[in-house]
Amino acid sequence: MIDAPDLLYPSDFVLAATDSYPLAARLWAGPDVPPPVAVAVINAGAGIGFGYYDRFAQFLAAKGLPTLIYDYRGIRQSRPKSLRGLGRDCLMPR
Repeated sequence: MIDAPDLLYPSDFVLAATDSYPLAARLWAGPDVPPPVAVAVINAGAGIGFGYYDRFAQFLAAKGLPTLIYDYRGIRQSRPKSLRGLGRDCLMPR
């Protein structure tokens, strides 16, 4: 991880998808931030973990824009021990 400005803190946590699947996430924001007018959500590229976007998320947060990054299901920290039974593409007939 790169050096963050003193006032920025990453918070790692788990989001629950609508089907309760756990997704690893990180929020970049400064301390004691008042309720923001806007936030940024960075959707990672296919197969890329959210950490790839840390520097950009830090940059946005330093400019006053709290930024959320997360891993898609089955990717990096959101990957289960086995991908068997994880599900098929939503475009595939069942």
